[in-house]
Amino acid sequence: MQSGSALHHTVQRGNPMRSTSRIFFCLALATLLFTSIADAQFTYTLTELSLGGTWGTAVDLNDAGRVTGRSQNALGDVQAFVYDPLTGIRELSLGGTWSAPTAISETGQVVGFSQNSEGGQSAFVYGHIEYLGFPNSYAPWRITGLRGYNQKGQVIAHAHSIIVGAFTKALLYDPTRGIQELTLGGSLSDPNDINESGQVVGYSENAAGESQAFVYDPIQGIQELSLGGDHGGASKITQSGYVIGYSATGMGEGHAFLYHPSIGILKLSLGGAYGSAQDVNEAGQVVGVSENGAGEEHAFFYDPILGIREMWLTGTLLWTLRITESGYAIGLPILGEGERHPF
Repeated sequence: MQSGSALHHTVQRGNPMRSTSRIFFCLALATLLFTSIADAQFTYTLTELSLGGTWGTAVDLNDAGRVTGRSQNALGDVQAFVYDPLTGIRELSLGGTWSAPTAISETGQVVGFSQNSEGGQSAFVYGHIEYLGFPNSYAPWRITGLRGYNQKGQVIAHAHSIIVGAFTKALLYDPTRGIQELTLGGSLSDPNDINESGQVVGYSENAAGESQAFVYDPIQGIQELSLGGDHGGASKITQSGYVIGYSATGMGEGHAFLYHPSIGILKLSLGGAYGSAQDVNEAGQVVGVSENGAGEEHAFFYDPILGIREMWLTGTLLWTLRITESGYAIGLPILGEGERHPF
């Protein structure tokens, strides 16, 4: 440590230390004003998060300092918990011997899984009176994955058919409306993303047995998105309603697409037979990968005003991964002999 600097910390313990596998929540209280790095003082507090056992792990936290994770309790069961700086730690369980959280929202809602009192497995949403589970009419289905949630407490999940075995259903849970299936009329569907308006995207079989991309809107209902082929899927939706995905064409090609109610569905291609979209921002700018007219695979950048642009370096293959709201993109160029370096 440099001369003149100071590091202060406080450790709060709820139980005696009995194992090195503990959870500590670190809260940075101040970075303080300083004239140089040597004069800086940094104060933090470590708070042990435990349900009374000897093991635990943190999973997620939000900007309010709320934390969710798993901890062994005094009975030896490993259960989900939520910690609030004002109210302390609380065990989350549907009555079984184990539970596991997936994420926590900025408003403190926690989603996860738990063994119930009958020994089965159910998904849960903490923060509302309702828990995510099936009424009797949904008895043949079992929730097997939580795919996303928003600040309203809406959760998208998929359920596995206990009877049929291979079939899955896309589900939308709303604290006031309960559970509804999202389907284009076929036996398979799966959700991928949800925004704050409750709009959901994913893929579903239609009545003809084709697996197609869909977008669901609470007012407009569910809509199929296709470039004319027999398969596709939507992967992301922004808060402003831009959707990206992949769709086959009537010619058997497969391309990235961008959809918005104001423009419809738009094929994104550099001129080849294949493409995929990786990310989209609120302005409708998209990054992805596409074959060009020469059959070479290159990264692309699409802007609603400028159109689509190829991004490449001589002798390299560029894969774009993410785009920011200001239009910055990150990716991975594959150099000679398989070298990969981010850009």
